[in-house]
Amino acid sequence: MRSLDGIAIAVQFAPELVLVDLQLPDVSGHVVARQLRQRAGRSISIVAITGGDSTSLALAGAFDEHARKPVSAARLYQLLDIARDAARTPSDF
Repeated sequence: MRSLDGIAIAVQFAPELVLVDLQLPDVSGHVVARQLRQRAGRSISIVAITGGDSTSLALAGAFDEHARKPVSAARLYQLLDIARDAARTPSDF
């Protein structure tokens, strides 16, 4: 599947969290994040996945968080909690 196909699926599915590798084979992860943000707005938490120490680069633009590969289970659970909290509306509290 191409990255652009994944964007269309994510917009239709509307997940709370999307993990995007910065180095994809067909387009940059930044392109994917920007397109997701344009098409889905702030309703999706977008996390940059990187193999290096590029925190500032990963968070530049449309990303909400970042995680370094390999992503630990603890960090993944933390990201899920952050996305869940961001998805809550004031009436949920």
